[in-house]
Amino acid sequence: MKRCIIIGIFQFILISPSFPQTDERYFEFGKISREEIMMNSYSLDTTAAAVVLFDIGETLWTISESGYKRHTRIKIFRKEGYQWADGIIALNKGILRPSKFKAATYNIVNGKMETTILTSEGFFTEDYNEYIDVIRFAMPNVKEGSIIEYYYELPWRGLADWEFQRLIPTIWSEYNTYVFLRYLYDKLVIGYLTPNIHEEKMAYRAGVECKYERFVMKEIPAFRNEPFIPTSSNYKSRMSYNIATIGQFNIFSTWNDLAIKYHDSEFFADNVARTGFLKKISLELTDKLETPDLKVLAIVDYVKRNMTWDNRYRHRTRDIKKAIENKTGNSAEINLMLLAMLRYAGLPADPVLISTRENGFVRRETPNPYQFNHIIILTDLRGGKFLLDATNKNLSYDFLPESCLNDYGYIAIREKAGWVKLENLKRSRVAVDCNFTIKDHSDLIGEMKIQKSGYDAEATRRAVLNDGENKYTEAFFSTQNVGVKEQSFVNLNEENAPLVENHSVEMNGYLEGGPEVLYLNPIVLNRIEENPFKEETRLYPIDFKYPKETVYSAKFNIPEGFKIDELPSSKMSLLPDNNGKFVYNISSDGKTISATYQLVVNKSFFSLEEYPIVREFFRIVSDKCKEQVVLKLVK
Repeated sequence: MKRCIIIGIFQFILISPSFPQTDERYFEFGKISREEIMMNSYSLDTTAAAVVLFDIGETLWTISESGYKRHTRIKIFRKEGYQWADGIIALNKGILRPSKFKAATYNIVNGKMETTILTSEGFFTEDYNEYIDVIRFAMPNVKEGSIIEYYYELPWRGLADWEFQRLIPTIWSEYNTYVFLRYLYDKLVIGYLTPNIHEEKMAYRAGVECKYERFVMKEIPAFRNEPFIPTSSNYKSRMSYNIATIGQFNIFSTWNDLAIKYHDSEFFADNVARTGFLKKISLELTDKLETPDLKVLAIVDYVKRNMTWDNRYRHRTRDIKKAIENKTGNSAEINLMLLAMLRYAGLPADPVLISTRENGFVRRETPNPYQFNHIIILTDLRGGKFLLDATNKNLSYDFLPESCLNDYGYIAIREKAGWVKLENLKRSRVAVDCNFTIKDHSDLIGEMKIQKSGYDAEATRRAVLNDGENKYTEAFFSTQNVGVKEQSFVNLNEENAPLVENHSVEMNGYLEGGPEVLYLNPIVLNRIEENPFKEETRLYPIDFKYPKETVYSAKFNIPEGFKIDELPSSKMSLLPDNNGKFVYNISSDGKTISATYQLVVNKSFFSLEEYPIVREFFRIVSDKCKEQVVLKLVK
């Protein structure tokens, strides 16, 4: 339960204006100015639901002392900004809570300011990854016009990263670091913004000489979350650090060093060695299979059927045997089990460390294991190198989970260390075949057959298996007035086969107009009515995740007494270098209308320079999907 204390009402504390023009600023907890509390919008972005007034951090890292401090103040303008009253604190593994913490919400009550304090009992902790736990807290008594403020100190080990930019604007963001001179590190400035202030000098802290650095960014715009980017962390302006040496101890000077240490560590070598009990199972599964490909598929299927993923991404584990016995494990335990079984069957298998899409790109400039949060397996299949992940029971073996499609992974083994591209070259495909009769001049009645493969099939399997066929169908047709009379699913539990849906439907009021003129949009399903790329300019590259294809075919019986007055024209549009294709065809024999379209995107990643071409391509697609057939009553 969230705990808070409401302190008595008192007059405003008048201090110097909160937004001085000088670079030197002084901030004290609880010293809220009249300018801050009376703000009702942010002049540089009047659409913002909240604004970060300031966010100041400090890391100290020396021989005798280390720690991290953060002080943040946020102004809430509207209800849409309430989410910014929820805080999160990252902790080194094993640290239970901040060494110091204070947080308060400030509101105007009867013309005076009321302070509500959040006590430490308002925390709850969760396991985030191998290195980090997080504490979450929610500020009390938040309203439109509130200011929330929190300050904490942590016994942090090492150099913490710092994020300057958020999804709301920030007036002032500052990060200070004090690092013992013998500790060497690399720093990376990520994003399109540059610091307004960067100071660097020698300073004494905790009795030793340190390198001091100060970074300040001012009037930072809200991050614009454009469609088709993997995660905002790839592009938000922030500082990222990698520890290279501590005194005479080299941590990871090269990626090859990291691969060797991972391969030889207890997290990998010892755990795989403790899986000897799987050897008999592996050999029995593959003994009578003639080709390596069949052996790989048999082992993948066995792991999927016998292990359940606990939804935690990890790239290492300390007790793989226990996880296998419990038939439940994190991603490392499941995929290292897969690796061990492949090797016991005499098949090649190597660990590949990756960062999932939500976790952000791996910055290959800095060899740092903290960037990884998952592991997949590289093996031989179909005459070439192939990446496998056994965590998703509903996804075909020849598709990596969407979360894994994130730039590059690193083969973490002594003899084969190196980078491998994380991509699926095979298209995820949806094919729709419909046959309709127009009833009562406004309704469609008929049959739909929908065949799916890849990620589209996985999403449907997951929804049907979790919620049931009826709820899935209801949600699938929720945007249209559709009554489903009969339905069936084929290959629902066979993830390596195409999934087929069959629906007998009646679409009430689908046609517009009447009684003498009817308007029919022949693209009943999967039409793109709005261009997803509305802006003339774009800040970030386009990431479609994977190649995809939609094929649509429909036939309509023209109602008696009507004839075609207008029929959309056929159209074809291509992206350069065979990167995409759109083909739209429509025809009629006077009794029926036949419409088909095919939309293919063969390339998953498009640069900023290619944006105008992609935008125009999808404008053509969306415009065509809006066009209608016009039917007129014959008099």
